[in-house]
Amino acid sequence: MTRAGEAALTNRLAESGSAYLKSAAHQPVDWRPWGAEAFDRARERDLPVLLDIGAVWCHWCHVMDRESYEDPELARLINESFVPVKVDRDERPDVDRRYQRAVGAITGQGGWPLTAFLTPEGKVFFGGTYFPPAAAHGRPSFRDVLSRVAEVYRSQKEQVLQQADQIQAAIRRVPPHAAPEPPAGEPDGLLLELAERAMERAFDLDNGGFGAAPKFPNPGASILLLTRHARTGRAHLIEMATRTLTAMARGGIRDHVGGGFHRYAVDERWRVPHFEKMAYDNAELLAAYAAGWLATGEPLDREVLLETARFFREVLTDPAGGFYGSQDADVGLEDDGDFFTWTPEEVEAALPPDEAEAVKLRYDVNAQGEMHHNPAKNVLFAALSPQEVARRTGREPAEVERLLAHGLRGLARARAARPAPHVDSTLYVNWNGLCISAFCRAYRALAREWEAETGAGGPSAAPRPQEAAGSAAPAGIVAETRAWLLEFARRTFERLWAEAHRPGVGFAHALRGARPEVWGLLDDQAKMGVAALDLFEVTGERSFLERALEIAGRLRSDYEDPEAGGFHDLMKLDGLPAEAAPLAERHKPIEDDPVPSANGTAAQLFVRLAALTGSREHAGTARRTLLAFQREARVLAHHAAAHLLALDAYLTPEVRAVVVGDPAEAATRTLLDAAWGAWRPHAIVHPLDPAAVPGATLPAEMAAMLASAGEERRAGGAVAYVCAAGVCAAPTSDPAETARLVRELGR
Repeated sequence: MTRAGEAALTNRLAESGSAYLKSAAHQPVDWRPWGAEAFDRARERDLPVLLDIGAVWCHWCHVMDRESYEDPELARLINESFVPVKVDRDERPDVDRRYQRAVGAITGQGGWPLTAFLTPEGKVFFGGTYFPPAAAHGRPSFRDVLSRVAEVYRSQKEQVLQQADQIQAAIRRVPPHAAPEPPAGEPDGLLLELAERAMERAFDLDNGGFGAAPKFPNPGASILLLTRHARTGRAHLIEMATRTLTAMARGGIRDHVGGGFHRYAVDERWRVPHFEKMAYDNAELLAAYAAGWLATGEPLDREVLLETARFFREVLTDPAGGFYGSQDADVGLEDDGDFFTWTPEEVEAALPPDEAEAVKLRYDVNAQGEMHHNPAKNVLFAALSPQEVARRTGREPAEVERLLAHGLRGLARARAARPAPHVDSTLYVNWNGLCISAFCRAYRALAREWEAETGAGGPSAAPRPQEAAGSAAPAGIVAETRAWLLEFARRTFERLWAEAHRPGVGFAHALRGARPEVWGLLDDQAKMGVAALDLFEVTGERSFLERALEIAGRLRSDYEDPEAGGFHDLMKLDGLPAEAAPLAERHKPIEDDPVPSANGTAAQLFVRLAALTGSREHAGTARRTLLAFQREARVLAHHAAAHLLALDAYLTPEVRAVVVGDPAEAATRTLLDAAWGAWRPHAIVHPLDPAAVPGATLPAEMAAMLASAGEERRAGGAVAYVCAAGVCAAPTSDPAETARLVRELGR
């Protein structure tokens, strides 16, 4: 039998559905998957648990696998002294969240791979992240760490158990637990003012974004800034948002050849990324650039929106419906983003000389690149504008734009011949919910084409000339992209509802093939609830509203803390203490990590449902949830952007626009596009088939108008009804007036 075959029988990972766990099936370490059996084994042998948490897209996880876990001598030490457990953090975010917090309490940092040492009850007593095979850069060798931990556990077990209890008690006193007392009063808008000031202090004036290197996108913060600018008119808020969106769009964190964004940049200028591409990052960034396009009319934002949608279509979508989880950074262990980077010779071999010259100037491709493992490799970032390239080369700007467009397509063809990084085809339900919502928002944002084509008014920042070049897209591409965005979002929701949802239980966390896995996580339910509402708004189909209401009911019955407010991250505790003690405690996550927090998302769901249905019950749930996290939100500021967006929506006068008309008629679509293309955060805009008017859920004043319109409405074609804060404008069939009302009524 081969070594790989022996290991597969030994370490029990070969049959896992997780690509990350399967990648360790050949290792001589006696790995066990997460579960009660592993902790039972640790108790039987009286050994500590070695917990490794990583992901298939994680470069340093694979490095540590190769350096340490594939070493037979090191594996022997592990197998003799520990019960080793390997966890896919994407598959078990609940496990990852708890152990990141515990290790962070010891070391002050977390990340992947996470290396933790646990008691047989699952409590952490020591840990870290990546450990090298030999001591280096102030880090001890992994062999020394293993030997020392094993010895301490054998000789000082009582102290070890006491330390584990102390760590567990310490993290129990730290958020994400909401306030223990019942929430009172009303949510405080001062939190939004404080968050604005915190963002100003953390903002990088030179490069956009927040903080120093490494630089993460934080698209929720950009959306929050755009939203707050719409509410307050404070110019510096939109300036921070647009500077950040532009800097990321110019930077190497954006894939200029294939579309989409890498996970983060290792430098403060967004130039050199960690190359993995995550579904959740790209979903949130798609939503951020959609908001940017609506708020400012900046063509670069639309360009990025369209390219990110293309990346999803070509790389991260299942034709049957569903969004894949991620694309790896690397093809093998010896490269570092080689699929995505270029030497000057590679550019010259792929393109005609004039195109190669323009591309190398625009994207700073030189003999000395940015990659340490191969200094000739260049990350593409927009160092010069097309106009600057034109001046350097003596060509007309239009000719440079043509050369650049052709050149990028040529690089894409050349790159397609390279071995491509692995794509994790797992459909994670919470990330799929984010993607569905982002697709719906991008679909609505591209309705702004109506204003561009007709010259209708609307707030718009002047396009930055050096960025606008090359950003125009033929109307046919925009229309085809819009149609696909909506159709695929619908197809995905319906597939997940059919295959990953059970009545009375809710959604599973993941779908591999037709096999749903891991049930009872709050984030899956909340993200899919918001996705259902987004689909309701773009289709007007009541079935999506009804399913959002069903999901909301499940959240209240299985996750809500009715006394202190907020929602627990796990549905129930049955059986969990047998796995590991930390899972016996349900948390209330409020920090965006970087996925928008489950409680922030749930608050958005209930705020929107209250506005759509007029339900006092949903409004009360929204209020309790917002009040429960006022203390944490004050500290986290824009790191709790999902919560703050829910708070802003709660405090914003309700705006509702309903377009009544035959959905197949061009006049109906034009009115809808006018309403969707008007930038008004939190406005509810949706179509309503005339036949569905009698049973529609509408504000009382709007329902009265529709009832009185009666025969006149049916004879007159499409009509827009716009109400704000209990006041309704006269019905209109004029697209420009519809857009104006959505933007201005009730301000």
